[in-house]
Amino acid sequence: YTLLYLGQESISDLSSLEDILAAVIRVKQNPLVQSLVKLVCRGIELCVIEGEKELLVSLLTNIGHCVQHTSPGFNDCVAVSLNSGPCGRQCHIFQAKSSRQAADIVQSVQKHVKVA
Repeated sequence: YTLLYLGQESISDLSSLEDILAAVIRVKQNPLVQSLVKLVCRGIELCVIEGEKELLVSLLTNIGHCVQHTSPGFNDCVAVSLNSGPCGRQCHIFQAKSSRQAADIVQSVQKHVKVA
């Protein structure tokens, strides 16, 4: 999937949907970066790739949640929370082309996480 990467934010609890959705709002309103990336599930890893460079590679088992924000104006956003080892708990926020694409991405990532 090709998405617009808006940035990441540290979160206190990987399983807190409230924290994750609040991070989506903060980052979408004030994006840290705006770069086109590819989000790929490859084997047991989730990869975020910009051009030829891997920006993020994480085991699927490190993912706490992959969710779509459902509020108007934010429903094209996907958030992936994960335990990043020494970097702590992170929430990475992406903007899809549409709310439908966001839903497809969430479904696909969740399916890969279950298999891993």
